[in-house]
Order: sequence, then C-alpha cells, then structure tokens
Amino acid sequence: MNTEKLNDDKAAAIMNFVDLIIGAFDSNHVATNALTLAQLHRIAEHHCADIYGSKFGNIVSRHGEELAKECGLNV
Repeated sequence: MNTEKLNDDKAAAIMNFVDLIIGAFDSNHVATNALTLAQLHRIAEHHCADIYGSKFGNIVSRHGEELAKECGLNV
C-alpha cells in the first residue's frame, strides 16, 4: 500500500468518526454538542472496537485515573 493511499484511509477514518458523533447529535442520541475529553475517548474506544475490531483500553488504563478525572471522567 502506498503512503498516499494509507494517509487517505487514515483521514477518511477520522472523518467517519467525527461524522458518527455529528449523526448521534442529529438523531438525538447525544443531547448536547459539548463533549468532555473523557466522553470523546469513550466514543473513540467503542468506535474502534465496533468498526475496526481494535481494542485500545479505557481512558483510565491508558492515561491514569487522575488525568482521566481531569478530562471529565465521572463529572
């Protein structure tokens, strides 16, 4: 796979992810258009697992409890 194709695929995956969040807001699955970093991480965690079969772990396992709370976990 060439670098340009790989970069296009990565960019498309990012845009697909953002479009998913916008779609969730548009269909009232998400009540507000303001997210904490912890919420964004959770959405990304599930998106990666559901769409790509990749598991990266939750925000606490990846960044520690203190930083996770600063990012809005359980706020």
